[in-house]
Amino acid sequence: MKTQVKTIEQVRAEFRACGMTQSQWCVANGFSLNVMREVMNGRSLYVYGEAHRIAVALGLKEGQIMPVQQFLPTPCKLPRPERKERRSAERRGEERRSGKSALAEA
Repeated sequence: MKTQVKTIEQVRAEFRACGMTQSQWCVANGFSLNVMREVMNGRSLYVYGEAHRIAVALGLKEGQIMPVQQFLPTPCKLPRPERKERRSAERRGEERRSGKSALAEA
């Protein structure tokens, strides 16, 4: 089910028809007036964050509004640097056996 995407002019006309200001709409919906003005004046691409949520709520773009807590990505595990640790351990073992440090040899 696709919704009709509106233009900024259509949204402005709806505000005038309802007699509601952008400020009142932002307070009622919990958005920042500054970000709303950036969206309405075309200074924001409304791709991420609050600008995206405002654009979706106004019908300027298709999308989904998700709470941030619901969308937290799972932590990724980085590969452990095994080779480097092994080499360091080998060097430490060699230093202990020979009784010399790498700095003394250099």
